[in-house]
Amino acid sequence: MPSGCIIEASQGKANAILLVITGQHMNLTHEPGSPEKADATPIIRALKWIYVLDDSDLPDGHMAPVYPLGVNVILVRVDGAVYAVSGRCAHMACPLSAGRLEGFMIVCPCHDWRFDVRTGRFLDAPEIGLTVYPTKIEAGKLFVVLRGKEMA
Repeated sequence: MPSGCIIEASQGKANAILLVITGQHMNLTHEPGSPEKADATPIIRALKWIYVLDDSDLPDGHMAPVYPLGVNVILVRVDGAVYAVSGRCAHMACPLSAGRLEGFMIVCPCHDWRFDVRTGRFLDAPEIGLTVYPTKIEAGKLFVVLRGKEMA
């Protein structure tokens, strides 16, 4: 497997995204609370990086709506790091692109729901959240990975 390749590994209901860096695996994300089955056979499939925006088009402290494969995603740059979350509020699907960015928090324009862009979690009830997408910058371009139901 090439260095820098991202794969999604599924074992039973537990999913993890792994990054292969010079032969070492790094756990990037994991769905907590999913029981793992010792006898389950892992399913591994390569995930595809999708170009969404030129790096220079997303200044620090700003957000930008993008639509990879038609999926509504908000890109956010805070302190130099780029984050990607679902572009629709988990409450009533209001467009977060019309909201405001306050540090690491996106505030929904409809009912002021606040989400942490690093985790996607709703700040007043962490069990509610937005989908978070892996991001990378390569050759001056921003990329995201869609997974799960977005790829169906």
